[in-house]
Amino acid sequence: MTRFSMTLSAAVLAAGLLAAAGCDSEDTKTYDVTITWNIAGGQGATCVGTLNGPGVSEQVTFEKVAITVYSIADDEEPIQEIVEVNCNAYEYTIPRLRRGDYFVELGAMATFEGERLPFYQAEIDISAPAKSDKYEAVLLQGKGKVLVSWSFDNNKMCGPNGVAEVVVSLAASEKIPCEQGEFLVEDLYWSDYSVNVVGNDAGGNAIWTGDCADNPFEVMPGQVYEAHVVLGEI
Repeated sequence: MTRFSMTLSAAVLAAGLLAAAGCDSEDTKTYDVTITWNIAGGQGATCVGTLNGPGVSEQVTFEKVAITVYSIADDEEPIQEIVEVNCNAYEYTIPRLRRGDYFVELGAMATFEGERLPFYQAEIDISAPAKSDKYEAVLLQGKGKVLVSWSFDNNKMCGPNGVAEVVVSLAASEKIPCEQGEFLVEDLYWSDYSVNVVGNDAGGNAIWTGDCADNPFEVMPGQVYEAHVVLGEI
């Protein structure tokens, strides 16, 4: 091998190592991203909002804002522990985010009628590194959820009872495989609700049914209400 070819090979190898090091450096670099919040789109900084529900119209003061960060690429679990920040800080810097796209859930916490819930909520998309100096979230009165679950009064499972699917009726009706065991109903306004579950056989015939013993029940913003239904044979 000539001295020139040896020198060229060494140069190519060095360039490759530098490129690899550059990629590794970029992959391991993290960024701090700042978010700010505003309650109900009000003018100026405030941590006061109005709760509006069935027979309710009351001002509350939010002491904390709960912040949860998710990766858009994998939104099943938060990438960081939920952080509660003083509402009157009006901003929070999320530390050490890897390059990528994220969404952030914010909930302004208040206690009302013994329930401490994120009554005002917002969700915003952010990027790391940030595409702006600060990302602003406007928190508005949020919605609640109902986790519906079911069982049978004979203590048997779906298969032995001949139930292939259930129809969960709450704000709307949804068909779910019976063996799934539960179904989350989301985006519910602050109101009173009732839930009914019908068990169908493989041919779509209703053979079991039941109502939640708590009907009607109230669902508040930010709440996940657990409603269990025991089915009896028709």
